[in-house]
Amino acid sequence: MLAGRKKGQIALDYLVIVGLAMALIVLLIGILVTYSGSLSTAFGQDTLSTAATAIVEQVNYVYSLSPGSMSTTAIDFPTMDFPASHFCGKEAILSYQNSFSVAQADINMSGLLPTTPGLDDLLVRSVDVNGTDTIQVGLYRSISFVGFNYTLSGNILNYSVEFYNYSGGIIRSPQVFELSVYSPSEALINNTIETAPSGAYSGSILLANPQAASFLLISPIGKGVVFSTCI
Repeated sequence: MLAGRKKGQIALDYLVIVGLAMALIVLLIGILVTYSGSLSTAFGQDTLSTAATAIVEQVNYVYSLSPGSMSTTAIDFPTMDFPASHFCGKEAILSYQNSFSVAQADINMSGLLPTTPGLDDLLVRSVDVNGTDTIQVGLYRSISFVGFNYTLSGNILNYSVEFYNYSGGIIRSPQVFELSVYSPSEALINNTIETAPSGAYSGSILLANPQAASFLLISPIGKGVVFSTCI
């Protein structure tokens, strides 16, 4: 009888010890997961900030030169989310999941960002658009630059878009692209898919609430780049 009680006590003690060990393991895993998440967020923030700062530095450098200038630099782009990552006015906004970085230039800019991470040659040039020095951000890709102009008439956005190669010439081949207009909260207002028969296209898109329109994205299909600008 006594031996049976001792065995029962030993079994109970064993269960208590195992329970405490498991609770400790769960606690340690929770701490590690939280710490790992914090490190991941911090790392994401750092890589986004590095890329955004590098873009703005090139923009400011080209802006300080004479009109018509262009500069090239290599940038290691992180993974980015769209439409959260975009150009708007003087801001380059790069975002991924819970991390984002905003870098501000000395002049308004628009341009391309890659849809996949990795090393890319960033191209920045100044061009004259209707007598105004404009900064375009590009990439050394099959589409290197995108030119965009628009007018807003009531709830109709009239626009023209041109696709350029590295040397600055319009690409004389059909370009299929998606144009999407977003609100400041990144809610989609409207989008359309069009084809530029010879690298240029003029069209219009209906905006049910034009006052809510903040920026737009143009995604050339299959090119791995996204153009963005404020409207």
